[in-house]
Amino acid sequence: MKIKDPPFIQLFDFELYNIEDFIHGDFRVINPVLQREEYFEYYEDILTKTMVGVWGKDYNKKTDQGGYRHCPGSLWFYRNLFWLRQESEDGRPGSLEHPMLRDVDWFIKYAFEEAEGFSGFQYDKKHTCHRFAKEHDSFKELMGYEKKMLERYADDILDKYGKFKIYVHPRTYMHSTFREPLGNPLYQNENQNLIWFASRRLGKSYHFISDMVRGFMLNNARTVDEYYTKNTKFVGIFGSYGESYTNEHYTKFFDSYDKLADVGAYDKDGIKENGAFWWPWSGTKESNKYFTNLTKEEGGKRDVGWGSQIHRFTFSESISAGVGVASDRFIGDEIGLWDDLEGVNSEMDPTQRKEVKFASSFYGGTGGQVVKALKTKNAFLNPERINAISFPDLCKPKATKEIGMFIPVQYTKKIYRNENGNIDLRSAYNDELRIRNKEKDKGIGTFLKHIAAYCMTYDDIFMLSSNSGFPVDRASEKLGKITTFPVRQRPTTKRIGNLIRTVNKKAEVVFVDVDSIDPIMNYEDVKKASAEQLEAALILVFEEPDHSGKSKYLTTYDPVKDLSGTSLCVATTYKVYGMAGTIRMNVVAECIYRRLRPDENDDVAINMAIYYKSLLAPETNVPNIVTYLETLGFYDILGAPCPIDALRTLLLVNEKYDIGVYISPQMRSKIPTVCNEVFTTIVGKYKTEEGDEREIWMVDEIESEYLLNDIISFNDKGNFDYISNFFIFALYIKQWSLEGTLYEEVKKGNDLFDQILKHFNQVIQEPETNSVFGY
Repeated sequence: MKIKDPPFIQLFDFELYNIEDFIHGDFRVINPVLQREEYFEYYEDILTKTMVGVWGKDYNKKTDQGGYRHCPGSLWFYRNLFWLRQESEDGRPGSLEHPMLRDVDWFIKYAFEEAEGFSGFQYDKKHTCHRFAKEHDSFKELMGYEKKMLERYADDILDKYGKFKIYVHPRTYMHSTFREPLGNPLYQNENQNLIWFASRRLGKSYHFISDMVRGFMLNNARTVDEYYTKNTKFVGIFGSYGESYTNEHYTKFFDSYDKLADVGAYDKDGIKENGAFWWPWSGTKESNKYFTNLTKEEGGKRDVGWGSQIHRFTFSESISAGVGVASDRFIGDEIGLWDDLEGVNSEMDPTQRKEVKFASSFYGGTGGQVVKALKTKNAFLNPERINAISFPDLCKPKATKEIGMFIPVQYTKKIYRNENGNIDLRSAYNDELRIRNKEKDKGIGTFLKHIAAYCMTYDDIFMLSSNSGFPVDRASEKLGKITTFPVRQRPTTKRIGNLIRTVNKKAEVVFVDVDSIDPIMNYEDVKKASAEQLEAALILVFEEPDHSGKSKYLTTYDPVKDLSGTSLCVATTYKVYGMAGTIRMNVVAECIYRRLRPDENDDVAINMAIYYKSLLAPETNVPNIVTYLETLGFYDILGAPCPIDALRTLLLVNEKYDIGVYISPQMRSKIPTVCNEVFTTIVGKYKTEEGDEREIWMVDEIESEYLLNDIISFNDKGNFDYISNFFIFALYIKQWSLEGTLYEEVKKGNDLFDQILKHFNQVIQEPETNSVFGY
């Protein structure tokens, strides 16, 4: 199978025409004593730009494109007052320099502004980005608290007629240029959080750290007068899974902060002054402690400074590590390593709230660092879970649900940028595509490591979360195709409903369609599922039964041990068909559920076996189904014992029961190997448009969203119920292969199954093993 090229992703459509007004250049050296007035005027102007940003003429006179653009204070600081260590050509650390101002840096800082509550510009009389104007048509709709807020900000939200101004999304608004400057930015929306995944070498951590240096320098002051009063302070937290990451953050922080000591410094004429924006710090850089710019005056008698603080915590041991510190900015980095991102956020969020949320938490992950994928991915795909701003899912253009912020590797390319920082995105994309294809030729292991680090879609990032060796690239490709449409609009969805036995003691069922509830299909469904949805046990049918005799069916069943736990029952019917050399196999029906009674759980799998006239192969670690089938008189529907001599020796199988499959602890270590043999079975070939012959693997034809997610996310520490279910099927496939019965033609009409039905519908017989699949 040819792995489909990743989509061409264009994050934004604005272009920069002239960024000269946003580049400061070298800072003047002014005598702070003899030229005091000039010194303060010059550096107060820089202080103001750092606080509120800069309006500049981003305009191309030749093409008459552009206009006045606002550069946020955080971006102006990042370009002009922040330093990062350049990397030399041989990979060694180089000198400290200001960063290049790229178009993607504008996109990033505009997103930061949105999360911080940006609501418009001071002098825009027509438009606003305030959420009140989006959510309400008139003043009458507001609740008491909202009315108080509106009264406070009425001049900025209402027009001269007392009506709401025209709402514009903050991102759309900030990306625009204007005919004239519109004054200072307003921050009247409630703060939100941000979750962000990006390729390596984008500079994600530098954006986080520059905001922390800026906060520590400004001390949360919004005006120059406020700055001088020293009545405000900034509290920042660096958080990560382990100390090594916050160590790196601190190194980068002080690389830049110490350079501020040179801006406005003066050391001649007998005068020695430190930089205009630098202040000595005290405290410690140790984990779970902080440093501050509240210091003692000479002689140690009085505190001087603002009292801003930078803390660092690690969350590997406790999600509550940062509780007790009310932060103005919380940075959670390399979140792909975290055990419980949502748990940390639930602990940190109350520390950033009073009547409203007054501060933001920014969470970031880098390709190649994602090993605790499931919880992290859930938050990224559902940013509302952590109160984060959302973005269109450009990796899946047909998707309507928004996700966290994602920036692919092509935006890291400097060589394709012009003097204004704009990227030739198509050339950068093609370049990365060539590199990607070369890595693919080196083998799947090398390929996965590359795309996880230098990702072109967010699915690439999560590839290395699986340590199974499963074909996660193909599974991800297939999953992307499936999830383009809601389940009921997918061409492979034939029916959704329940199977009901018509008369107890007889192997007859009818299918009852259900339209009011959707089946459980993925991890997010499980998290959101109500007890009603879990107990509904809706069966998703991908293919109706074929009783022509050309197909073999096997229903496998993984029951739950603890009915009050988090595990789910998985009942799946698999189809095997074709002749030697053209054998195919697939999931034709599935049910993911959990009911209150063991017999009720077992009924679902039993009814699926009856519907497809298949054998039933349960995991018998929970043996309730064995006695239940005896009670029903359906014992003969069970499959023959899976282990035979060759397989028992190979897998160290413990033949505890004479029916079904008992999964011993020793067998579980074999799950990746045995399952992967089936996932990678070649079931066909096809010719590409170029005339090349490509293989089709079993995994390429799986229609189960849940199973594909398990393939992608599987590791030896998690609980993957569907993989456990598939392992039973894989054991049978392996047994049939060893017996030489896999490729034998099915008898016409499945007459042997019909004989079994006739047998157990008449009378309950003594249990005996059955080898229907040993034709």
